[in-house]
Amino acid sequence: MDRFTVRPLTFLITGFGWLLLSSLVGLAILIGLVHGTPLPSWLRLVHVHAILIGGILQLMIGGLLASVSSDSQSGHAGSNSRPWLFATLNAATVLLLIGFGLGNMKVVGGAGIILIGAVASVAPAAWQYARQHQTQPTGSSLAIPFFTHLPTRWIGYQRRDGLPVHPTNTMPMRDFFIYT
Repeated sequence: MDRFTVRPLTFLITGFGWLLLSSLVGLAILIGLVHGTPLPSWLRLVHVHAILIGGILQLMIGGLLASVSSDSQSGHAGSNSRPWLFATLNAATVLLLIGFGLGNMKVVGGAGIILIGAVASVAPAAWQYARQHQTQPTGSSLAIPFFTHLPTRWIGYQRRDGLPVHPTNTMPMRDFFIYT
């Protein structure tokens, strides 16, 4: 298996392929609902998990590996080829979808554990990349500058004095950040 080269672009293309396939399943579900002949309920589980695991997870891992391989500090030529990770992700995704289709939760659980292991194998590379490219000083929070500069239409509504109000309570945003 080590003689096969799986570059980050392969992860990205496969992720888009999973998204295309699952969007066709979603379209079939929608057409079935519109025409009054709904498809089986397990097909919705297959649709959602094909999007999330097959598509989005592969795109995230492909993007991470592309970022790591394009980094000038990673001078290892063979470090960006991950054939075992690629095969494990796709095989576990197929097993997960087959398990949902058959209604066998033991197969789904086994495939989920395999997926957790595959994602955990990428975690050290993600952690190292995040630590090398950390732009925020330690201890800073993104919430305070983000929420204090939001336009009023994003927050919900304004009080009579013009202060924005958080949609879940009646405390003005200005007072909210004083107490946190």
